Amino acid sequence: MKSLKDRKAARKEKGMIYGGLGAMGTGMIASLGEFMGYSESDMTNFLHDLNHMAGLDEYTGLVTVGMVFAGMALALKGVADRYDRTGK
Repeated sequence: MKSLKDRKAARKEKGMIYGGLGAMGTGMIASLGEFMGYSESDMTNFLHDLNHMAGLDEYTGLVTVGMVFAGMALALKGVADRYDRTGK
């Protein structure tokens, strides 16, 4: 039977992993609207407009790439914590 401490740690690790993957995926999708030739598709044109409505303007590239790497770091930290705790 798992202790309360183990259950809390497992929940925290899962949150870090899934939250990091979510942030990484959101950053990847948001960056689609900033590639060259984005206006050739309705979806990428919509993403471009959405990024500018959010007020990112010329910083969209930096923000989306930062989201991807921050999400990746968070997910990897969750995996590392799980490995340190369980050895799996």
